[in-house]
Amino acid sequence: GASLKVISMKIDDKSANAFCLDGGLLYKDYYPNLNLAAVLTNLGTKPKFIDQADPLPLSLRLGGAYNLPKSLPIPLLIALDTNLFPFYISLGMEGQISPIFSARLGYASGPADEGSGLTAGLGITTQQSLSLDYAIRPYGELGLSHYISLSSRF
Repeated sequence: GASLKVISMKIDDKSANAFCLDGGLLYKDYYPNLNLAAVLTNLGTKPKFIDQADPLPLSLRLGGAYNLPKSLPIPLLIALDTNLFPFYISLGMEGQISPIFSARLGYASGPADEGSGLTAGLGITTQQSLSLDYAIRPYGELGLSHYISLSSRF
């Protein structure tokens, strides 16, 4: 799959925008209930604050996800994600609370100023394959980062 992103950043009263492409491959059911993936992210333009343009952090990620048995009261997905440059490891889980509502909790390793620590999120998916997702994570001295996405499957 692939996605095109528009990124808007603001620090104090300065702002910058960038466009980038993400792409990935998913190998489903490598082993029963186990999926493997590889993703390249942030391939695109450089955001420019005042007169300095800096590249977005290009990332190659490898990961796996295991779906726990559906006989559990709340279906759970456990995921392990590694980033090769810069290197870090993230571990998370997602619980399907109802057919349209899910909750997520995770932990990301790495330097505090690069978004390490406890993360959380919520998701709503409609019968028409529309999804609205929200996530929050610490980002060092900059405080909390909020992520909102709207997606459609077709």
